[in-house]
Amino acid sequence: MKVVLIDEAPGLGIAGDVRDVKDGYARNFLIPKGLAVLATPQELARADARKKVEIERRTKLNLEMESVGEKLTEERLLIAVRVGPGGRLYGSVTAAEIAEAVNETMGVEIDRRSVQLAQPIRELGHHQTPVRLAPDVIPNVTITVYQEGTEPPPLVEETPEEDQEGAETAEASGDEVTAEAATEEPEATGESSEAAESEDEEAETTAPEEGGTEATDEDDDKE
Repeated sequence: MKVVLIDEAPGLGIAGDVRDVKDGYARNFLIPKGLAVLATPQELARADARKKVEIERRTKLNLEMESVGEKLTEERLLIAVRVGPGGRLYGSVTAAEIAEAVNETMGVEIDRRSVQLAQPIRELGHHQTPVRLAPDVIPNVTITVYQEGTEPPPLVEETPEEDQEGAETAEASGDEVTAEAATEEPEATGESSEAAESEDEEAETTAPEEGGTEATDEDDDKE
């Protein structure tokens, strides 16, 4: 069946696009949802005009939401929830709740369909999900889910990479100390060698003097 889209249909097209689809898909989904109409001669004649209007609307919306998207990536949405035994959430955080948080934080108006959440959030902590503010403005939004009556956890925490860097720095310092110790040892050995050589020279000098003294004593006895 041939239809003319009158609104954006994900994976199919935007308003003004003409598509051939299965009869069941058109009659049970596209047409009842207000996404398409039958491609009658009148609708086909209006298709180009529909598409031109839609392109202009999308371009304007992209420009309006571009700055909002930039700010939203720097924000953190805080959602307090009730928590049961073992830290389990009562229920879950849904796309509708995230959309409401975006609207309150940024002063915009989006619905749950704009939140591209893969599945409801059922755990405390930090999470990220894309939020479609405009056709081409889809920032990643950070969401912190925390227990009611407590403070939200900090977003920036020490990461394992930072721990590793600290360990590498400590190891490098240890290597420097070991290298310095190794450099000092040869100097100490050299000093010991010099001391030993001095003792040998003194011994050699003393030996002839003692011998000479004994010879003089023998000569005195002969006389």
